[in-house]
Amino acid sequence: AQAVSTQASASTPKRKSRSPRLAIPLMPLQWGASGMLENGQEMWKSAQRDLASTLEAGTSSLHHATTTLLESSPGGEQMKEIAAFAGLDMRSCTSVHNGVVSRAPLPGVGFKAKIDDFDASIIFVLPIIPPRMPASGEVDCRDDEQEGSNSVLLPDVGDPRSAARRVFLHGSLSEDLENLDMALGEAYQQFLRTHLEEVIVQKCGLRLSSFESIDGDVVFWKITAGEAQLEQLAEKFHYVMPFSANAYEEVGMSVPIVHGVEMRAHSKFARRHAADFEKFRSMDVIRLVTLELLQHVNLNELRSQGVIARWFPSAKYDEMMKLTEALVGWPFAGYLCMPGERDVDHVRSYFGEEVAVFFGVFGSYLRWLPCIAASAAVVVCIAYFRPFGADLVMVNTAHAIFGGIVISWGILFCYHLEHLVARDKLRWCSDGNTSAEVQVEGYRPEQRGSWKQSLFSCGGKAITALFLAVVVVTCGSLSLYVPPKASSAVQTVVTLVLSTIWGKIAKRIVEFENKRTQARFNQSLTMRLAFVKLFIFLFPLVRLAFIAPVAQHRCGPVDELRPLYHDFSQNNLQELNISANSVMFADWMEIRRIKESNFVDYTILFLAGIHLSDSASGPSGAGCFRGCYPKQCERVATDYGERLRCKDTCFLMLEHSLNMLYITHILCTIVNVVLPMVQLRWAAQAEVKKAQHDEDGEVVTDYTLLQFQEKCHALASYEYQSRGGSYVEDFLEVVLGFGVLVCFSIVSPWMAIIGFFSQLIEYRLLAFRMLWVTCRPFPAGSEGISEWFNVLNVIIYVSIGMASLLLVAVLRTGLDSWMPMKKLLFVLGVMLSFIALKVVMRVVCHEQPTEVIEATDVNHEFKEALRLKRAQGASKQEEVHGPFVSRVQLGVGGR
Repeated sequence: AQAVSTQASASTPKRKSRSPRLAIPLMPLQWGASGMLENGQEMWKSAQRDLASTLEAGTSSLHHATTTLLESSPGGEQMKEIAAFAGLDMRSCTSVHNGVVSRAPLPGVGFKAKIDDFDASIIFVLPIIPPRMPASGEVDCRDDEQEGSNSVLLPDVGDPRSAARRVFLHGSLSEDLENLDMALGEAYQQFLRTHLEEVIVQKCGLRLSSFESIDGDVVFWKITAGEAQLEQLAEKFHYVMPFSANAYEEVGMSVPIVHGVEMRAHSKFARRHAADFEKFRSMDVIRLVTLELLQHVNLNELRSQGVIARWFPSAKYDEMMKLTEALVGWPFAGYLCMPGERDVDHVRSYFGEEVAVFFGVFGSYLRWLPCIAASAAVVVCIAYFRPFGADLVMVNTAHAIFGGIVISWGILFCYHLEHLVARDKLRWCSDGNTSAEVQVEGYRPEQRGSWKQSLFSCGGKAITALFLAVVVVTCGSLSLYVPPKASSAVQTVVTLVLSTIWGKIAKRIVEFENKRTQARFNQSLTMRLAFVKLFIFLFPLVRLAFIAPVAQHRCGPVDELRPLYHDFSQNNLQELNISANSVMFADWMEIRRIKESNFVDYTILFLAGIHLSDSASGPSGAGCFRGCYPKQCERVATDYGERLRCKDTCFLMLEHSLNMLYITHILCTIVNVVLPMVQLRWAAQAEVKKAQHDEDGEVVTDYTLLQFQEKCHALASYEYQSRGGSYVEDFLEVVLGFGVLVCFSIVSPWMAIIGFFSQLIEYRLLAFRMLWVTCRPFPAGSEGISEWFNVLNVIIYVSIGMASLLLVAVLRTGLDSWMPMKKLLFVLGVMLSFIALKVVMRVVCHEQPTEVIEATDVNHEFKEALRLKRAQGASKQEEVHGPFVSRVQLGVGGR
């Protein structure tokens, strides 16, 4: 009970102050608690009466005092009774053993923390009240300790009345503002915090408790709502909830199951039928509490005026541990296991639909990757072990078949993904869910529809086109100034740098577009980022595959060029006894000749603005040849005799650049996930070490889960270009990996094998980061991933054209002996075949699967049956308790 008198109240305390701060009579509470623990049931009843008397001091203080008592007392079942009496929600935290809050390990942090997540849904972090902003010529007199704390100087709010009205909305602020005439600095802050507490507890009807941080520089407000209040809020905001299994049983039906997952019917919550709905999840509580707060308080103004340093949804330790076991495979035993399809429901219950959609898509992608990885393993085995006397042409033919398999796989996966997301939208009822919307902090309503917004939109498109031109010029300049041996490494670095620069530019463009909700902001940012970054990643590879060989041509007499090509680089031609003047090498040179009749060659020359020094046809014995030199050659038997087939320098450079870019991209992604883990671990341990003792040698309170979450929010919040990642960035990394895989795996099948294992590890690391590094984000809703489907469709069309051109221009197959026009017709035929497959899949897979349609019909029948049952129940109740009574028993006289 002594800890009760030393805890911080809801109002902000001064630093180092250890005096009692609660505005309630604490002695009865202390006496009641100690009496209950020492003298048994008789004293327990007296303690109950003492607790009841504290209700007069305010609900907020009661909850704070009771919470603190529960955290510091070793009691048993009676402590649970105190919690129930005070209305504290302790059911969600199994770490409360025998009524005592336990200390549990935080994975990846290295120490244990007190689990204080019960009775908390939304957390406000209030810094110590800082001094007034120094005026011009004044000196900042803060000491060194204050300057190093979380406190900041107050911003200049201008007129206190206007500033207070911007914070409190819809009449939540008292009309009596005369006391604000001279309210500046600490007085103004104290007024706002006092009034904010009144609004939360009295007007919103929410529960509020508080505690001080371990280093005493901030105060935490824990805000939540009881069951009855949640029902009122759900009905007030027309909140959509799923029906319970008991509701299905009441009408003699069962919950429909599709592919192992339930598809429950949903409806707007009604208090009179509360038993028909499922219990509120922590996600629902966070949304409802936030909606109620936003009805009365402008949270952005609270932050800008320095009232709160930050706010975030409360973490739930037990749910985090269950998700860790399911998604991460902690402790690393299940890292190489495939993610389960049912895991996405647990993710949705904790993080909301937006994050659940990402993990659902990522998990489905991982479940589809093994078949491609297995096919790639077969191709790699053929290339290295050469079974059945396979030569280079057969190996490249296997590469070509694998490329076709990958494109077909990509087409099928996209349609599977479309059905998967549509099914989840139906079973989550996420369409039009305005209760899960998040408004952008910098939204300016006055600019909506103005000429400035139109100007910013047009300017953003112009900046995008200009940046693409810069990418083309930069990549083209590398071949002029960078040595060939370093070109792959430099190209990879340039690609990553350009991608990072565009990420910052795109954010600024979308901010100027003034999007109201976070979902619209993410959609616009996705379209700005995805196509440009896809171009940044693919264009250097396209240049190496098609443009560079023609651009780096050599022209002159053939007799002079043959020795140059023969001896330009270290190769195995001498081992094969092939000289520069041999017929076999002359045939290889002829395949490299740039011909006037070759439409592809001259199209590339025209687009690249390249002029040949000599005519491609030229005089007899002269010509121009691609700048690709033999490297790894073999003698191959064909129908026309023995021919020379080589992996030239262009192919090997393309393969090397592709592997380096892909592996570097994977490593950078993993580093970006792991680095915040290390930084957060150091920051949390430093905070604990610094606050173990104060200057008087007094041991301070234990480090808690919510204090750790506050540190997560400060270092790794879930927003764009934050260390904690974001929906757009995480999704984009997966899409970029998919794009590079389907476009260029025909050149390097190793990518599919490496990509499978690396993506599996990345999935586990992202899950761990979301749970234990990133501060729990607001459970935002999702209406699908239509913008990502647009990106995926573009990737599929690009991969169709890319694989067809790589087959005839880069891979050395039996097509080398074909005439240019025949090759062109073959390319067009391959492209049309894959496009036809895509069209057929669109027609065949246009509708939802039969199981989903049947489940939707079952839910429709269930809702109709439930409506009829309710109507019958209402009519029976009217018969019994109707307005007309035929006989009344007065209780006087006989029968």
